[in-house]
Amino acid sequence: MTTDKKAGGKAKKALLVLIFFAVLTVVGKVLTMNEPDSFGYGLLYHGALAATIGGLADWFAVTALFHRPLGISWRTEILKKNRQRIMEALVDFCGRDLLGVEKIKGIINRESVSDMMISYINEKGGREKISAAIESAGVKTLASVDIDRLARELSPVITNIIASIPAGKLVQHGLNDMTDREIGGPDILANYAASLCGELLHAEEIQRVLLSEAEGLRRDYTNGNPMREMALGMAKLTPERIRELMNEAADKKLAEMAQNGTPAHEQLVAWISQHITAAETEGKLTAILTAKQQELAAPELIAGLLASMMRQSFGGEGDSTGSFVWREHFRRLTAEKLAEFAENRVWQARLDEFVKDYLAGQLEEHHDFIIDLIRQRLDELSDEELVELSENYVADDLQIIRINGSVVGGIAGGLLYVIVSMAGRLVAA
Repeated sequence: MTTDKKAGGKAKKALLVLIFFAVLTVVGKVLTMNEPDSFGYGLLYHGALAATIGGLADWFAVTALFHRPLGISWRTEILKKNRQRIMEALVDFCGRDLLGVEKIKGIINRESVSDMMISYINEKGGREKISAAIESAGVKTLASVDIDRLARELSPVITNIIASIPAGKLVQHGLNDMTDREIGGPDILANYAASLCGELLHAEEIQRVLLSEAEGLRRDYTNGNPMREMALGMAKLTPERIRELMNEAADKKLAEMAQNGTPAHEQLVAWISQHITAAETEGKLTAILTAKQQELAAPELIAGLLASMMRQSFGGEGDSTGSFVWREHFRRLTAEKLAEFAENRVWQARLDEFVKDYLAGQLEEHHDFIIDLIRQRLDELSDEELVELSENYVADDLQIIRINGSVVGGIAGGLLYVIVSMAGRLVAA
């Protein structure tokens, strides 16, 4: 609507200019009839007449592009009558010249895709958007995994690995490491054994047993003897105190066992080494490990364990612990790689090359689609719609031609009149 108003405004201006010169022509003609020898009136008349003729000629030419001026059909309605040729020229110009493959490739090659990417990441919120997209896609991908099927496919591989483990050699190497003083195997076991015994000693159940034993010892010692009862009472050797003394003695002994270099520790190390290296121990451990190995080598069991672990890790709907762990992993990984991309020129060059090669390939493969799209859009327009569309875009500028035609025609008419008048006076002189 705005374009139509502008075009109409310029058309009115062109019409007013034409009417103005036409009125001047009439006025000039009247004046020259009254004073035929007046140079000024003659100049006015001939200049205005030429301007009127120029304006009329340009009005006819401009109107003939779209309509039939004065109903004249000969060589008018140029746009309608030459529609096919004009449309093919437009398609050829837009599709092959203006939007040609080489021209677009040249524009693409002049741009730096990596610089645009870095600008998008650092200045336009791209970092957050990319991170959110990768996080969402990654979590959704994990949540969509068929866990049961994947577990069934992986279980035979894992069971084969378990079945291929040599239980005897594994036990032998393990026992050798436990008895190797250079790597501290026996010392570690001794320290652990002492620590474990300390924890067991102070367990509630053991303390109740010790208290019962202390009561039994006190009872056996006194055996109803009043003197002994009095002696124990004076020494405050209650069952609880006897248990306390037993705990203190045991804690002291366990502390010595846990301290490297003490006799108690060395005795414990020797005892552990002796029993670990015994063939009976190795055989029992091998038998136990072999039984467990055969038990774990069942595909159904492994599949169930894998499925349970993957469900816990992958998460289902984005609200499980596994899902949050993966979300954090995706966020951290994305942040690291984006920061590295901003500094890595090799990655930037690869991205530039990949994107430009991809766009060039897509452009060459689908460029005809652009031409077909332009042609299809033009074919959809009826003659009247094509004329209206063209007028809306170019009629405004074409009205300037009419105004210029009147002005230039008036100037040319005036100059010719001056030349003819001067030539006539020279001849008369």
